Amino acid sequence: MRKGPLSVGRAHQTPLFEELVAKGASGRHAVDMFLMTDAVYLAPQGANVHLLPFTMMDFYKFAGNPSKGTDHPNPRVKFVGGVADIICELILPCVPSVQEVAKDASVLVTSALARPLALLLGSKNGIPVSIVHLQPLVPTRDFPHYSHTEAFLEAILSKKGDDANVETYTLLERFQHEFTEERLAGWYRELGVPMIRFEEDLLPMLRGERKEILVAIACCPELIPALSDAGPHVHQVGALADRLVPIGWEPPAGLEEFLQASAEPPVCVGYGSMPFDKAVRVVEALKRLGERAVFVGDALKCEDDEWISANIFQVSSVPYPWLLPRCSMMLSHGGAGVVNSTLRAGIPPVISPLLGDQFFHAALLEQRGIGAQAAELKTLTADDVASGIQKAKACKAAAREVGEALRAQSYGPEVLVKLLATATS
Repeated sequence: MRKGPLSVGRAHQTPLFEELVAKGASGRHAVDMFLMTDAVYLAPQGANVHLLPFTMMDFYKFAGNPSKGTDHPNPRVKFVGGVADIICELILPCVPSVQEVAKDASVLVTSALARPLALLLGSKNGIPVSIVHLQPLVPTRDFPHYSHTEAFLEAILSKKGDDANVETYTLLERFQHEFTEERLAGWYRELGVPMIRFEEDLLPMLRGERKEILVAIACCPELIPALSDAGPHVHQVGALADRLVPIGWEPPAGLEEFLQASAEPPVCVGYGSMPFDKAVRVVEALKRLGERAVFVGDALKCEDDEWISANIFQVSSVPYPWLLPRCSMMLSHGGAGVVNSTLRAGIPPVISPLLGDQFFHAALLEQRGIGAQAAELKTLTADDVASGIQKAKACKAAAREVGEALRAQSYGPEVLVKLLATATS
């Protein structure tokens, strides 16, 4: 049996593919990963890696200047326009190379962003597709689309559903389908597959009403409640929070000594692939509060001075499952992957969002008392950072309880791998 997972994402998919590779160690099946050129380091040993000809930075070119949706009064439609451009200009041109692998696969695993490509190739090859949602994206009456942040939070708190909530998902999905329809139709014609229709095909798939489409909700159950109206093929698998440290990995020289140099664990700071030019402001806040820190990522590198040399350890990359349990809190942009890993480690996140789901993560975590907001990333000041750190200190006990609960639950990647095995049996 051959499995052909499709990944157009970053660290948050790594645990799933680690688990797939581990289950395939007997040689009964292979695991194929399609990764952006700047994410090759995420591939687990044993996977067949195929490069996609773009990087995460290419996404931002379209996200900020979409070709469609800019004149719509709903600002969320403009965001969908940027997503549609990414799909049309970056992802769909990869159809031929992905099809070379997909034609021999038994299942396609896809992120929401690569979903149009995966559904096309699933239909072409007659194989099941698993859509892995790292955000609550299944249409439901329980709460509105997460981009309606205030209404989303209110619905989560009140636990009162509303039929009108379903339309908040349908509206955005309809626009994405319309914005990509012409380009998609060309690929469907080229592969000789009937074009996917919105009402008759796509919506039932998204609701979990089609057996050949397995919808996995990979959100933290401590944050997002299970849906009361999910279709029969929607599965709550739990967060894909990474717990694996690469075999043979060793901490950089001096890191362990730095971590153990004080009884108080340092702060961890890392903004992933986000454009970041405010390291000096973070340093200013840390210095003001007398906090030590580990800076993860080249964008955070700053010139050494006497205080920085003594109190900041700078590293290009380090596995968060190893590092975060040794830190007091995590300053980040609030993407799904880093949020889930932070919560699993049992430390509070301090989030400065830039786009997409990062805003609702920041608001929801602060509302739940297990994390803090520190202003938006593009306007972040030293005062904002200092305020976020101070708020997070009051969340340590609650975050520790969440971490213990998550570590006691079934491991999300294991749950999803079992579902995939069932789907292909």
